[in-house]
Amino acid sequence: MPTTVLSLAATLSADCANGAPDISALLRLTSNYDYRGYSLSDNHAAVQGNIDAMWSSGFFLGNWVSSANFGDADLALNPYLGKSFDVSPNWKIVTMVAGYLFDAKVDKTNPSYGEGALRLGYRDILSMQVSIAPDYYGTGSAVPSYELELSYPLAETIDVSAGIGYQASRNALNYDGVYSNIGIAWFILPNLTLDIRYHNLHEMNERPHGNYGLEPLAQYHLDTPVILSVSIGL
Repeated sequence: MPTTVLSLAATLSADCANGAPDISALLRLTSNYDYRGYSLSDNHAAVQGNIDAMWSSGFFLGNWVSSANFGDADLALNPYLGKSFDVSPNWKIVTMVAGYLFDAKVDKTNPSYGEGALRLGYRDILSMQVSIAPDYYGTGSAVPSYELELSYPLAETIDVSAGIGYQASRNALNYDGVYSNIGIAWFILPNLTLDIRYHNLHEMNERPHGNYGLEPLAQYHLDTPVILSVSIGL
């Protein structure tokens, strides 16, 4: 992963010299902060925001921030940078590195970690991603994950989308997980979106004889599978 970061950083330096990026920002209020089937806000509402810069070459960087209630952590940050490559008019490949950073410990462990990802996308309809976190939630265990996402416009202002993922997290969290979601986004205004989404998590392959990694995340299960979010583009 360090080699990938250096390569992307070199690309960023070159792109910065070639022109200004397109900047976008987002503010979101959500009824629950879901991440792969777990609540990182202790099943309370969260305020979230994102700022993103994209260059014409396909290079991008940004940062996602959210209020949290995860162990002793009250804040979660997700800085990222990557590069998008057009392989045909409809298909693209995206390579990305990201950090998942928290401002305090969970179960006496620093849960912050980094992740590298490779994504294949077809227009805005289909994406497939493989990622690896070498030190998942600070447990010392490498966790790969695999995700498939689909999105389709039902009308000019309504999209339906769904996703499913699998993370081989048995050594880090004591079990593997299959997480999924399906929902509808209503674009009320060009910069105002209402999203209602159903989330599900299936844990499997539990390790016997106690805890081997981070304290089991069962205490962070979603109380309700339905999450409502309102987003404003800035």
